[in-house]
Amino acid sequence: MIYMANADKAVYVRRLDSVMVFGWQSEAVTLSEIQSVGYLVHEDDKHVEIAQICFDERGEFNGVFAIPKSVILERRTLRIGKA
Repeated sequence: MIYMANADKAVYVRRLDSVMVFGWQSEAVTLSEIQSVGYLVHEDDKHVEIAQICFDERGEFNGVFAIPKSVILERRTLRIGKA
Protein backbone atom coordinates (compact mmCIF):
# COMPACT_ATOMS: atom_id res chain seq x y z
CA MET A 1 0.00 0.00 0.00
CA ILE A 2 1.30 3.46 -0.90
CA TYR A 3 0.57 6.27 1.54
CA MET A 4 0.37 9.87 0.49
CA ALA A 5 1.27 12.61 2.92
CA ASN A 6 -0.97 15.65 2.97
CA ALA A 7 0.39 18.80 4.60
CA ASP A 8 -3.17 20.11 5.01
CA LYS A 9 -4.27 17.28 7.35
CA ALA A 10 -2.59 17.80 10.70
CA VAL A 11 -3.92 16.15 13.84
CA TYR A 12 -3.45 16.32 17.60
CA VAL A 13 -3.72 12.97 19.42
CA ARG A 14 -3.77 12.40 23.18
CA ARG A 15 -3.22 8.72 23.87
CA LEU A 16 -2.16 6.12 26.39
CA ASP A 17 1.22 4.45 26.13
CA SER A 18 2.93 1.58 27.90
CA VAL A 19 5.39 2.12 30.73
CA MET A 20 8.30 0.00 31.90
CA VAL A 21 9.66 0.44 35.43
CA PHE A 22 12.89 -1.23 36.52
CA GLY A 23 13.41 -2.55 40.03
CA TRP A 24 11.09 -3.95 42.67
CA GLN A 25 7.66 -2.32 42.87
CA SER A 26 5.22 -2.14 45.76
CA GLU A 27 2.56 -0.12 43.91
CA ALA A 28 0.75 -0.53 40.59
CA VAL A 29 2.34 1.05 37.53
CA THR A 30 0.04 3.32 35.54
CA LEU A 31 0.01 4.02 31.82
CA SER A 32 1.48 7.27 30.51
CA GLU A 33 -0.53 9.90 28.66
CA ILE A 34 1.25 11.06 25.52
CA GLN A 35 0.43 14.00 23.26
CA SER A 36 1.41 13.82 19.60
CA VAL A 37 1.00 16.23 16.70
CA GLY A 38 1.62 15.26 13.10
CA TYR A 39 0.35 14.90 9.57
CA LEU A 40 -2.30 12.24 9.02
CA VAL A 41 -0.93 9.83 6.39
CA HIS A 42 -3.18 6.79 6.87
CA GLU A 43 -6.25 5.71 8.78
CA ASP A 44 -8.26 2.50 8.88
CA ASP A 45 -10.70 0.94 11.35
CA LYS A 46 -7.91 -0.16 13.74
CA HIS A 47 -5.26 2.59 13.73
CA VAL A 48 -4.06 5.98 12.53
CA GLU A 49 -0.60 6.87 11.26
CA ILE A 50 0.80 10.35 11.75
CA ALA A 51 4.10 11.66 10.40
CA GLN A 52 6.29 14.22 12.14
CA ILE A 53 7.72 15.61 8.89
CA CYS A 54 5.97 16.11 5.56
CA PHE A 55 7.58 17.16 2.28
CA ASP A 56 4.36 18.18 0.54
CA GLU A 57 5.81 18.88 -2.93
CA ARG A 58 7.14 15.31 -3.17
CA GLY A 59 4.36 13.59 -1.22
CA GLU A 60 6.91 12.13 1.20
CA PHE A 61 6.95 11.91 4.99
CA ASN A 62 9.22 10.81 7.84
CA GLY A 63 8.95 9.93 11.53
CA VAL A 64 5.70 7.94 11.38
CA PHE A 65 3.78 6.82 14.48
CA ALA A 66 1.24 4.00 14.10
CA ILE A 67 -1.28 4.50 16.91
CA PRO A 68 -4.02 1.97 17.72
CA LYS A 69 -7.42 3.65 17.94
CA SER A 70 -8.11 1.72 21.16
CA VAL A 71 -5.56 3.87 23.07
CA ILE A 72 -6.65 7.28 21.69
CA LEU A 73 -8.27 9.43 24.38
CA GLU A 74 -8.73 12.58 22.30
CA ARG A 75 -8.20 13.54 18.68
CA ARG A 76 -8.53 16.92 16.97
CA THR A 77 -7.94 18.12 13.44
CA LEU A 78 -5.59 21.11 13.36
CA ARG A 79 -5.73 24.03 10.97
CA ILE A 80 -2.46 24.94 9.33
CA GLY A 81 -2.05 28.29 7.61
CA LYS A 82 0.08 28.73 4.52
CA ALA A 83 2.67 31.51 4.62
